[in-house]
Amino acid sequence: MDLAVFALSAAATLLIYLEAHKDSPIKPRFPQQGSGWWAWFDQWKYLQSTLAFSQGNLDAGNHWYLPGYSLAGAPFVHLTPANPFLIPNLLCLLAALWLSGVLLAELVPNWRWARIAGWLTFFATNVAYPLSLTAWVIPWTTSLVAPMVLLCLWALVRVTSGGHPFILGGVAGASGSLIAAARPVDALVVLGVAGATACVSLLWQRTSLRSVAAFILGGILGSVLAVVLLAIPYLMIYGFKLSDYIKMSDSIGFEWRLLPMRWITLVISPFPLFPDGAGKGLAERFPWIISGFAGMVACIIVATGAAARFRHLIVVGTTVAYFMLYLTYRDLHPGGMWYYGNYHYFKWTLLIFALYSVLLVHELFAQSLRQGLAVAAIAVIAVVVLFGWRASIKIVGPFETTFRDPRLIDFPNGLVDVDEGLAVSAIGSWYSFYIGPHSIHQGDRRWTSGDYKALPYPGGFLILPLRRSPSEPASLHFGENVTLLDRPVVKVRQRLSFGLPCWFGRWSRACTVTLPLAPEITRIGETLSVGEPKASVQTFEAWDEPELAGRWTNGKQASLVFNVDVPKGQGLKIEMESNAFVPEGQPPTSVAVAVNGEKLTRWAIDRGDPRWFSVTVPARLLRPDGIVIVRVTIANPRIPMVFDRRTSDPRELGMFLRNVRFEAAPPEARAATGK
Repeated sequence: MDLAVFALSAAATLLIYLEAHKDSPIKPRFPQQGSGWWAWFDQWKYLQSTLAFSQGNLDAGNHWYLPGYSLAGAPFVHLTPANPFLIPNLLCLLAALWLSGVLLAELVPNWRWARIAGWLTFFATNVAYPLSLTAWVIPWTTSLVAPMVLLCLWALVRVTSGGHPFILGGVAGASGSLIAAARPVDALVVLGVAGATACVSLLWQRTSLRSVAAFILGGILGSVLAVVLLAIPYLMIYGFKLSDYIKMSDSIGFEWRLLPMRWITLVISPFPLFPDGAGKGLAERFPWIISGFAGMVACIIVATGAAARFRHLIVVGTTVAYFMLYLTYRDLHPGGMWYYGNYHYFKWTLLIFALYSVLLVHELFAQSLRQGLAVAAIAVIAVVVLFGWRASIKIVGPFETTFRDPRLIDFPNGLVDVDEGLAVSAIGSWYSFYIGPHSIHQGDRRWTSGDYKALPYPGGFLILPLRRSPSEPASLHFGENVTLLDRPVVKVRQRLSFGLPCWFGRWSRACTVTLPLAPEITRIGETLSVGEPKASVQTFEAWDEPELAGRWTNGKQASLVFNVDVPKGQGLKIEMESNAFVPEGQPPTSVAVAVNGEKLTRWAIDRGDPRWFSVTVPARLLRPDGIVIVRVTIANPRIPMVFDRRTSDPRELGMFLRNVRFEAAPPEARAATGK
């Protein structure tokens, strides 16, 4: 039965993977820069190196990343020329599928269905779950790393249960060291944490010194063999020098003081600190992370015997150490996590969390009622303690700055600390803020993306330092695609709060977005064009980049911020000129409209030319400071490529907003539905 389930799972994985690759809107047609995902920096560098290897070209200028992943694709350059990584990624996916079952069987050897549960869990969370599968379809070095990590963990868990120490040590050492073919830091974490825990386990269980020595010797020999194999292509390309990629990675590095805030903004939810539309936490996109952490805590506590507990400690310790390490990586941010697919860093850890979610259910029902209740209590406490947090910002006050021109700001007293930030008024696109080009100069030092980050924010952007900087004067330089506004720069402080995450209603008072950069005042009777960059229109959540005529919503929720000068005691009528993406034969786009936190009306926007839709806001909902936050919720956004195979547009289009105008209304007038 085990083999039958695996065979069916593998066959289904093969078919679904190939279908997902065929239907990917960013699949390349040709093996050249600019085609499909070869237009992205990382993927182009993989392909460039692979093509060079296939031609015997070892010039360092053609090899940016470490050579392991590129070498895996080199044999398939002529078999699948448009994507040499198609077959290597598939083989790694199938290997990870197999190892998920055998690893779970080693963790709970008395569970008859462990292998089947492991394979089905992998299939459900990595193959049938589209977001996970995308990270296997698109070339990433983590596809090569994932099965090696699982093999290393399996060997180390196996040796604590009485397996052959020399052979298993060799397997663990070789597979763990081969991780460095693509990701050296990952190899250090896996071998360091898992290997050390396995050694402690053997000593704790009073294993004979001969067996311990055999295990260590096997691990050393396996590691040496792997290192020699890795050193050959590296030395042929770079000699005895550090490659530019290694130098760059080292210069970015990790900042442990970022961990508490990153745990909330990257794992739980970045809202309301980062209200960007793509900024969801890992636990929002992969909910089994929550149950996985609860299962880890429960399994370690209720495990019977030292051997069982150490089996879990090897896997849990390695997973948590790796997970926390990458949360402190300076160049990992909520927007980039989803816009650039950086969630692939956590590919193999997502499987471990899924396995421990299954183990949590197993522990709840496999034991006595009393122990099941204890496991449930432990799980609830773990979830509350780990995931009951929010991140927000608090306005501190003005920060001394000097604007030299629309591209340069001086900070006479230097920058703020890593738990603070600076809100700067500016006009530009999301990409121009997030990517640049821009830099901070301080004395002879030039600070770049590993030292600070400029993150888009309503009204401009936030400067968030990623390391401590001297108190000497600094200057921020921007490229031509950003216009800095000569308005006060505001100092803010990043704040952690214990309570319900903002998954549960983003319009609650605790989850309201703080706006340190108020929009310019808009007068009654004025019409604002959303397509033109203006300081009087601010947006956050799911908006696409502005176009000449207006702006698309790209997702289910999108918000606008205005500062309207409404006569005292009057209500406000907001009119929006809009049309929608409604394919032929589909129902109108349904848009729910809320203003300052209260839902007021719903619009049905059909095909055809733009029309004006209106909502009337009672005086009681208008804030004394004039801030008006309009949030539209699209019930049925549509993806163009789903309805038209001739396009590769993957956006979730809802309404296309062109203009907004404001009129006075009676104080308690009811909302109008449109015309």
